[in-house]
Amino acid sequence: MASALRDSSNLYTDLFSTTETPKFPPLPVARHQHFGALTGKVADIRDHALRNAEIKARRQVQFWNLVQTGLAYMFLLSSVQTALSVGTLLLANVNDGLFQGTSTLGYSVLGVTYCVLAVAFWLAQPVVSTLGPVNSMIISAVCFIIFLLVFIRPIFWLLFIAAVVAGFGAAILSTAGGVFMALNSDSETIGRNTGIFFGLYETSLIWGNIGFFVILRGSNSISTEQRYWIVGFLLVLGSFGTILVLLLKRKQAQVVIEESEFAHAIDRGFLDSIKASALLCLNPNVIMLLPLIIFLGLSSAFRNDIYNTAIGYTLEINSLSLVGLAGVMLGLGELTGSAICAGINTKMPHMSRGKMVVGGVIASCLGYFFIYLNMPNEAVLGPTHAVGVINPPSKFLAVFCSFLMGIGDAAVNTQIYAILAELFGHDIVPPVGLFQSIYALFCAVAYFYSTALKIYAQLLILIISAIAGAWSFSVMATKFVRSQRYEDI
Repeated sequence: MASALRDSSNLYTDLFSTTETPKFPPLPVARHQHFGALTGKVADIRDHALRNAEIKARRQVQFWNLVQTGLAYMFLLSSVQTALSVGTLLLANVNDGLFQGTSTLGYSVLGVTYCVLAVAFWLAQPVVSTLGPVNSMIISAVCFIIFLLVFIRPIFWLLFIAAVVAGFGAAILSTAGGVFMALNSDSETIGRNTGIFFGLYETSLIWGNIGFFVILRGSNSISTEQRYWIVGFLLVLGSFGTILVLLLKRKQAQVVIEESEFAHAIDRGFLDSIKASALLCLNPNVIMLLPLIIFLGLSSAFRNDIYNTAIGYTLEINSLSLVGLAGVMLGLGELTGSAICAGINTKMPHMSRGKMVVGGVIASCLGYFFIYLNMPNEAVLGPTHAVGVINPPSKFLAVFCSFLMGIGDAAVNTQIYAILAELFGHDIVPPVGLFQSIYALFCAVAYFYSTALKIYAQLLILIISAIAGAWSFSVMATKFVRSQRYEDI
């Protein structure tokens, strides 16, 4: 018994002593390896969890950056786009000792704006790269405020200087917005972020035109006091947008910029930007897209300002407030067209982009046909008592045409940006820059020929360019699909 107790005492001492070697046999080698592998897996899981938390936090910052920027763009563009769409009417109603407005002066001012815009797109990218997207947006906002202020007291020479400033600001804002959206996105969130940003952007056509409609309700001319109210309202909208840009958190923005997977595609200098875009002019796909881009430029000028001016100059309609309502319907048409395209992409993902562009062109051409029936031929050149095929002109049809043109524009624009993304992948900056430059150039062409061409001639040009653009896009998209061995786009 004593021997047994002595043996158990030794065993106890061996178990808990810090100086003696335990008598338990060592673990087999396989168990050591298993323990090491388990430890590695735990570390991997921990690192993965930390990385996911970091990604989630960054995406949350990106999301609110995009929402805030989208709201800023909504207010800024609501102010300036309303000023552009009703600017011709505002200037035509100013006649005093300092300024004598004419019925087509606004077309010339806007033509200068878009000429500057076409050139400034080539300068915008290095400016945004140097100053950063947030500072660039602030500069653009200031340019827009300057442009709006000129309408309070129009002076001929100052008006054209402001048009140059607005064109430069628009190019910077467009580029900075695209850069900021890309830098606040990754391959998994770019679709969602684009939808949020452009959804807010498309509502910009609504808010300023609502103000114009309310201020001029029941009026058939614009008094000095009404002009002050209109410009004041637009300045308030522009100021809201400027404040939202100023409140963007630069440190958080810088974090997501440094980690963006799209940053390498955006950091390109002036000469490199021109070289990259010039090389695209030899690309067969880009050449096939050119007719549709020309149509988009011509149609943009027509639906945003020229047609609104025609409504205001048609005295048989006798309601300038209807111009604001037409602008609201245009914005609703844009939203409806975007929603239809999104629904088609969700329900019928194999629907070809060519068919969707043809659908958009049909909606636009249907609007042009109704305009031909409803509007007098002389309406774009000045106030007239003439009538079109429909006598008297229909107010409902006048605003419904804006709605149709909005649907058509949204359908075509969504598809052309989508095909550019598929053709050029992450390096989308040069093709978008080239597209915007050509687009702005033909906007300017439309404004300049509107000083001489009546509405029926303009409608004919639009229909021909629409058919040519839809055909060339469909041919290019079909060839691209076949080359990629997809069923459809």
